[in-house]
Amino acid sequence: MFCRIPEECVLNWTSLKSLTLTDLFLRDEHVEQIITNCPQLESLKLCEFCGFHRLHITSPNCRRLQLIDHAHPTGDWGFIGGDCSFEIVAPYIQHLKISGHFDRVEVRLGDLSSLIHADLTFSVDVVFDQTVEVLLASVCCAKELMVPCWFIEMIYVLVLEKKDVSLPLLECKRLTINSWISKNAILGIGGLLRSTPYLENLNILHTEGNFLAWDEDFDLSEDEDFDFSGDEDFDLWGDEPLSAHEKIFEGSLQNLKNAEVTSSCCSCLHSADTTELLTEFLMSLLEHAKNLEKLIIAPEHKGCNVSSTNISEVIKNLLAFPGASNIAVVSLGSISVVDFPGE
Repeated sequence: MFCRIPEECVLNWTSLKSLTLTDLFLRDEHVEQIITNCPQLESLKLCEFCGFHRLHITSPNCRRLQLIDHAHPTGDWGFIGGDCSFEIVAPYIQHLKISGHFDRVEVRLGDLSSLIHADLTFSVDVVFDQTVEVLLASVCCAKELMVPCWFIEMIYVLVLEKKDVSLPLLECKRLTINSWISKNAILGIGGLLRSTPYLENLNILHTEGNFLAWDEDFDLSEDEDFDFSGDEDFDLWGDEPLSAHEKIFEGSLQNLKNAEVTSSCCSCLHSADTTELLTEFLMSLLEHAKNLEKLIIAPEHKGCNVSSTNISEVIKNLLAFPGASNIAVVSLGSISVVDFPGE
């Protein structure tokens, strides 16, 4: 922690296999020294870091990279501020995790052709042009993918702009989405699912902590950059149920076998509406996932009577719904932990 690499220092950690550095400022030459002079390095973890612009890991031994919180460290570094960016090129990395706060930072991903697991659940305060499309294209080979709610928000915006949005084709078989289930979010989720034709396992962390502010508080129709005049589809829902909008999941979910939703249908702001919308969303999922074997709904707040009652109501409605898959099992489950492999 609180690391500083002197300018005259020459690193020579020839046997080091795992390195974690916290609260530090690294220049590009420091990063290059670490990568070059640690030939046996298998795992690199940087926490609360800033300074460098390039992270090129070309060693075939290094298979795991974690970047947590881009922050200006304490100390006598002088003024460090403003927008910045850095690029990651790591053709042998198999497990990538970028999480925490990356405010005013543009993250660029290059060659990640060996990627198996990609966790991109970092938060941002500024979204740069085409950020989501570019990031998804860079991790398209990952078999397991985790995305945050702002990905869904940006895909939703793309759906409104282009209607027939085409995201990069993803190879992932397991997808975890952090997003509150709202009508707007469902459009974003639908756009993402249409780009995952091999998807077998879907996890949705449907919690109030991930509630998308733009769902109720932000109206894109008031944004000057969007013109919805004469657009019949801008009133996307009206009073129609979600199941009436078949195009949301059209052409997707053909290989989906397992789905799990961690829900906080409790007594807070959105109880009745959320329960109804979650039911409609899952009915639509059941209708299109023709090979679904299992759907599990798990309460986020263990022991919350209201949450359990609402989720039981959701399950009751789903059991009465004739879905596309006649072998699907719908059940109440315990909370599962989705995390970075090996942690």
